Amino acid sequence: MTRPGTSNAPGADAPNKNCQRWHQLQRCLHEIALPVRVRVAGALVLLYGQPVSRIIQLEAAQLSRCHGQAYLVLDRHPVLIPPSLADLIDQLHATATVRVRPDVSVRVRPGVPVVTGGFPLVS
Repeated sequence: MTRPGTSNAPGADAPNKNCQRWHQLQRCLHEIALPVRVRVAGALVLLYGQPVSRIIQLEAAQLSRCHGQAYLVLDRHPVLIPPSLADLIDQLHATATVRVRPDVSVRVRPGVPVVTGGFPLVS
């Protein structure tokens, strides 16, 4: 049985999910109570569908600016990012501390930052 004004058709709840996504994105971009690294990661997931496993491997060199626009290289392709997200990434970069644990022996692969508790985008 279907309530009036609702549908069991596939995709019928898509408008509601889109509303939720936009609400979550607005929170990521503007809610200062959330940690900056959570806001950046959340925005990258919501805007570009990037998995967290890829986000945590991003490096500062993947962010560039050209003619007043900010770009983030995702899978070898520069992607235009909104100014509010670029500002958040800059804020993350400015406030980040990279902590490497001296008591852990780590095999390092070239180009992969060794970070614990950080966000490699800022390395």
